[in-house]
Amino acid sequence: MDRMLEAYTERFIDQNFVDVARLENLARVNRAVVIGSAIGGGVAALARTAKNIVAGFAAWRARRQAEAELAQLDDRMLADLGLTRSQIEAAIEGRIHRARPAANENLTLRPHHIAANAA
Repeated sequence: MDRMLEAYTERFIDQNFVDVARLENLARVNRAVVIGSAIGGGVAALARTAKNIVAGFAAWRARRQAEAELAQLDDRMLADLGLTRSQIEAAIEGRIHRARPAANENLTLRPHHIAANAA
């Protein structure tokens, strides 16, 4: 009888060991999945943030370049565009909205048009 109990105990311990090993393996896999998704999500968020920073910086540089180009124009050329010097920044940022010109208004006057009309 002791031999039977010993065999049963060994089998029970072996079976539980297998179950414990399977459980530990499952826990490792689940932990790896959770950690991997957390790291992956963090990396993706970091990549989106970096992309937004680069895009924002590029837009800022484009606005500053446009502002510098308009600032180089004299007051008469700015007036031809319908702007004053104090409106340059607002125009670049899109805060100035003007009505569309009338359909019969000639916006494409070139020097040869002006000379022909003056004569």
